[in-house]
Amino acid sequence: MRLEHAAEGNSDDPLFAALGETIRRHKLPLEPFRDLLQAFRRDLTCLRYVSWEDLLDYCRLSANPVGRLVLLLGGESNEPFFAYSDKICTALQLANHWQDVAGDFRRGRIYIPLSEMARFGVSEDAIQRRETGPLFKQMMANLVERTEAMFEEGQALLDLVNRPLGRQLRLYWGGGMAALRAIQSIDYDVLNHRARVGRPAKLRVFIRAALNR
Repeated sequence: MRLEHAAEGNSDDPLFAALGETIRRHKLPLEPFRDLLQAFRRDLTCLRYVSWEDLLDYCRLSANPVGRLVLLLGGESNEPFFAYSDKICTALQLANHWQDVAGDFRRGRIYIPLSEMARFGVSEDAIQRRETGPLFKQMMANLVERTEAMFEEGQALLDLVNRPLGRQLRLYWGGGMAALRAIQSIDYDVLNHRARVGRPAKLRVFIRAALNR
């Protein structure tokens, strides 16, 4: 209800009041914000994801609304654009999860679907022991490949939106792809090494975005 009150201009909370002003000024729908709030609540209770579909449903709530809001704030409300944006945003969140498997595990979370771990014969004990043998690397390679396919499915959006927004989206898209390349560069050993996107890679992403390439 606080979100709805804020959108109506009836909030005494400074944070929600500012949010409500932004919603009214830009005529933003409330659904993306409701999805984000649902994702925040899910974060409090869900520490494992049984299937790939379960994880994608979480990304639908936690990542995709952000992309849709970026499109709307950038002056784009074409419905087909949202589908491309969803692919990119889900891929961005997955790339972040694959980079930080060790950190997430220390925080009590595993975003790799349990069905994928079972398919490749990777146990939670193995992750705890930071064992990155062939099976773990095969699993990570598969996850990276599926995530890259999502980036490619959403890539058309970069040329469809207006040029200023396109440059911004190219930074996101290029950064996500660079994160996947960083995982590959450490031979998928994300448990013992940081998959860093180095300065040269960041510079390439920036230049390509600036040139709309």
